[in-house]
Amino acid sequence: MMKRRNVLLSAAVCILLTGCGGSSVVYEPLANHTNPVRTEKVTAETETVTQTDAVSDSESEPEPAEPSELDQRVAAIYELQPVPIPEEGWTDETLLPVISVAGKPMEMPIPLSELLFGYRIEGDDAEYYASCADRIFTDSVWLAGDGIVLFSVFSDGRMPEDQLPSTLPLSGDWIVPLSEDKVRRPFTVNCIGIGSTLDELTNQLGVPDIGEDSGLFRLEIRTDSVRISVRGAEETVHTISVQSTD
Repeated sequence: MMKRRNVLLSAAVCILLTGCGGSSVVYEPLANHTNPVRTEKVTAETETVTQTDAVSDSESEPEPAEPSELDQRVAAIYELQPVPIPEEGWTDETLLPVISVAGKPMEMPIPLSELLFGYRIEGDDAEYYASCADRIFTDSVWLAGDGIVLFSVFSDGRMPEDQLPSTLPLSGDWIVPLSEDKVRRPFTVNCIGIGSTLDELTNQLGVPDIGEDSGLFRLEIRTDSVRISVRGAEETVHTISVQSTD
């Protein structure tokens, strides 16, 4: 598990993936907690090189750098696709793999170090908690807007209990822009996140209960290991909670 306070994105590393229609797409996460940017690859300008100026490929083209783990996480978020709702309903075997934390299936309990790939700790003690992120866990998270709050925070035993907060708020560092009007945040449940539509929720997680007068809606999913609550209004998801049932 990685120890870090802030997520540093490697601006020098570009992950090339194949886009729709056969065009290539370059994913360029920017540094300093900004959004990963998706740009279309353009045809390189051709240059005339005289024979005397020509150099070997090995001299003119340096070996590409290995993509950082964060670059790989961002690329994985772009590639996430929802799976069909199981006919028999959600179970641990089908639900847990589609709860994504920065492009990886969720672990339960959730290590704070995993969440720091997409979120930043708030408060005066943020630096301290970030330095201990591999020792801090939670089995209850609440997402709203760009942020996330950890409840039931506990340690793996290497930290005194009196040094742990009762709750731990984190701010969102970045989102992945899927198109002009759609984005994806680091924490999603079968690609459902804050800002997803009511139709997307119905198609990708299940049919929610909808208030006849208020327009508020709520969906509860419970398996042997996890309970998920999704709430929204005006046909838009505004909060998601994920809790362990163990």
